[in-house]
Amino acid sequence: MSNWISREMLQIGCTVNDASDSMSKFSKVFHIPEPNPEYATRVKGDETVYRGKVNRNIDLLGLSQIFASHMMIELVEPMKEEASAWDDFLQRRGEGIHHFAFFAEDIEKAFAEAEADGWVCTQKGKLPGCDGGYANMEHPDLPWFYTELFWLGGGMKWVVDQSAPYVDHGFAPWLDEFAPRKVSLMVKDLKTAKAAFERLYDFPEAEIIQYENSYEAVYQLDNMLMSIYSPRESSAFLNQWMDEKGEGFNQLTFEVKSLEKSIALAKKEGLTVAESAEGKYAYLTTPEIPYFYIAVYQNA
Repeated sequence: MSNWISREMLQIGCTVNDASDSMSKFSKVFHIPEPNPEYATRVKGDETVYRGKVNRNIDLLGLSQIFASHMMIELVEPMKEEASAWDDFLQRRGEGIHHFAFFAEDIEKAFAEAEADGWVCTQKGKLPGCDGGYANMEHPDLPWFYTELFWLGGGMKWVVDQSAPYVDHGFAPWLDEFAPRKVSLMVKDLKTAKAAFERLYDFPEAEIIQYENSYEAVYQLDNMLMSIYSPRESSAFLNQWMDEKGEGFNQLTFEVKSLEKSIALAKKEGLTVAESAEGKYAYLTTPEIPYFYIAVYQNA
């Protein structure tokens, strides 16, 4: 991975129209408790800087945090009073995965190294409740999402302390644990996107794997996988998703012990099996979370 960020993904951030409503739907689908009010609150925009403009003391977003076993999922609802990276994404791309967050030990060094690689800091601000901040970094060769940097006065211990009360919760019966194993980006031009990923994140060159429904390149982080993929003509579901929703991060993958059991229980919960291969994988969809689909697979 590039030297300016760690290899451990701390957070997947989703921009949504209504954070409270989206949190309720996440809780319904995944059987996870809704967070305490301190993790589902409107955050002040004190000293938030978006494209060079300072926004002070204005409600910028509604926020909900979901703690998995090894990372967080954040639901962000941008307010309309001021322009922001969240609102810009929502207007351009609709609801969806907006950023991935990584910890930066030395933020000034991280900024310098990132800017040398062509990254631009679109937005930065303070983190509520701690001596730290965040920065949304974008690059023209990776137009589908932001990379977010965290820096914390208390270091990673602050993250662990905040998440500890919430990680030991229940989860949906069709899962064996609430622990996403992979997040995936769908693109039309896999070779170009793959080259950009490997250059800008300093990933080792990945083999393009040919599956029956897609071509995919997979990258190993410390705590999960990231991948880029393009649908094959044989997958009606993936091609329809591309036609209707376009490129972007759209797949969250979970490993299960029994795929047959997982599918049966998911159907009872009201999820739809959009595509599957016996004993290998299933793609599950729900109108409650329309901006990504859920992949479950059985590890041989």
